[in-house]
Amino acid sequence: MVEGAGGAGTPFGPSLLCMDLATLLGIPAIVVARATLGTVGQTLTALRSMRAARIPCCGVILCRRPGLPVGPDDPTNASLIEAHSGGVPVLFTIPSIP
Repeated sequence: MVEGAGGAGTPFGPSLLCMDLATLLGIPAIVVARATLGTVGQTLTALRSMRAARIPCCGVILCRRPGLPVGPDDPTNASLIEAHSGGVPVLFTIPSIP
């Protein structure tokens, strides 16, 4: 397991992005995304970027953060991501743990 902090497009140096680690190591990715408002667009953008870089993605894990209320869109986030992800499943949602 390798963690890339900050997201797929986070720069780790002048010519290295977080998602480049998966390419360099020859391993597939799992995207861990927040489960709140805004996650659908950000997650789909990350998946599209990885697909363009030919990085296979095994799935998406949604994660709730303590102290953030569940919004009205939260129940549909997983299904919207799956519907537009090009076949990448949402594996599960980690509940908020106080």
